Amino acid sequence: MGLIDPLRNLWGETPTRFAKAKWSAPAVDIGRLRSESDLGDWADRRLVPKLLVATQSPVLEVLPDETGVLLPSVPVVTVVPHSVSLWHAAALLTAPAVTAWAAARHLGASLSTSAIKLSARQIEDLPLPPSSQAWDAAATHAKDAFLADSSAERSAHLGRLAQRMCEALASKTLPS
Repeated sequence: MGLIDPLRNLWGETPTRFAKAKWSAPAVDIGRLRSESDLGDWADRRLVPKLLVATQSPVLEVLPDETGVLLPSVPVVTVVPHSVSLWHAAALLTAPAVTAWAAARHLGASLSTSAIKLSARQIEDLPLPPSSQAWDAAATHAKDAFLADSSAERSAHLGRLAQRMCEALASKTLPS
């Protein structure tokens, strides 16, 4: 099972499998990574504020990393928003309309016929909706969903995020 749900980090809550072993809270020893491999520069480039996007699931699952402390592992890609805030980008990628667009074009491109597989480049190439109060509100709901203390609170914010992103995307045509 993956450790990313939409706007929720399951690390330490849900066991996962990696390299054919079961882990309760997998972690990377950065010092060892730098000293024993050539992946130190790769890790340094990813230890910045970003979004981690699980790309082999039925819906786009986005995990914001505001402090830049998380490293991705297959099948997760990272996206560093440049022209919008982290929370605006998280709201966009969590929007059901964007998942529907991605499913129509990329469903079955991964290891499962029921999963969406997007590259970081495909995510970065998504057109942005125009700035609006609806998108601003969706970004606030994205952050509130991420910080929610209960499933009910999180679900309520995800529902409001979906509504506001529908408004924000109403005038935008996603690429075909």
